[in-house]
Amino acid sequence: MSVEEALHAVDECGAPMVSIAGGEPLVHKELPEIVRGIVARKKFVYLCTNAILLPKKLDLFEPSIYLTFSIHLDGNQARHDASVCQDGVYEKAVEAIRLARERGFRVTVNSTLFQGEGAEEIADFFDLAMTLGVEGITVSPGYSYERAPHQEVFMPRRQSKQLFRDVFQIGRTQGRKWTFNQSSLFLNFLAGNETYQCTPWSNPTYNVFGWQRPCYLLVGEGYA
Repeated sequence: MSVEEALHAVDECGAPMVSIAGGEPLVHKELPEIVRGIVARKKFVYLCTNAILLPKKLDLFEPSIYLTFSIHLDGNQARHDASVCQDGVYEKAVEAIRLARERGFRVTVNSTLFQGEGAEEIADFFDLAMTLGVEGITVSPGYSYERAPHQEVFMPRRQSKQLFRDVFQIGRTQGRKWTFNQSSLFLNFLAGNETYQCTPWSNPTYNVFGWQRPCYLLVGEGYA
């Protein structure tokens, strides 16, 4: 995708926030120019990254209130390295977070939870994330979709609701100081306290094929 195409999509959509996902966005040679163009429009940019390349690329970006690095971290060291099927990625992500914070960048952590994770483990991970100096945590269960190669890793809805209730209860009763970088509407949904007829937190998705409808996890829906 060219710089012009990316910025045209930003202008066409008109949303106040743009989430740049992948793959891994940092492999795009023109990404710094795309980010500068979005920031110049005073749109908030969440650049989602596994952070492996971030130390090498950080000098290509400038700290801004409009730019946040959303770094993928799915739990503690053992959990995250297993999630990405590669040893050492957790440590690289943690070091990248520290480096970005030292340089004055806004940083959040983006976490996806799967089968086998307990409430105490997750609560301890949230504690750790906050000690890294991130502005907040974005968390969600992994949602099953048709073409996922390993369906067994996804939690059923009932199990997912109970897990989040247990995690949030630990936070309340033990006075854990967590900051979540997402709507309270979604947090209530995670714990099963609310149901909705729509997903007000979802993002329109644009890629090299155009505007995808209605969700990138659905197969064969086509493009607008």
